[in-house]
Amino acid sequence: MNPRPGLADPRHFTELLFQPRRLACQGCGAVDDWKPEVRGAGLVGAVLGGSQDPFFQQPLWLQTRCVGQTLWAYNEEQIDELSAYVGAHLRERGGMRPTRAMFARLPA
Repeated sequence: MNPRPGLADPRHFTELLFQPRRLACQGCGAVDDWKPEVRGAGLVGAVLGGSQDPFFQQPLWLQTRCVGQTLWAYNEEQIDELSAYVGAHLRERGGMRPTRAMFARLPA
């Protein structure tokens, strides 16, 4: 699931919840587009959290039990980030990137 090609980069992370998306299955070649729902004069964006993709409601790439909870990841990049964080001797929060916000929600 990626922002649709040709769109301007968002100025704020919250814009990602409303940015049109494209889902392209590498296995079967299926393609689907998502855009926010219009209700009255407002837009209804994606709702984050849970074990499904917030745009297309598909199961996430990885779901596994961890300390009595479900640990999930969207893609291989998040797995690499998690591995580096868990294996680090010093865990710093550093600069804010969307993938780094997950660390505060990890099980103890």
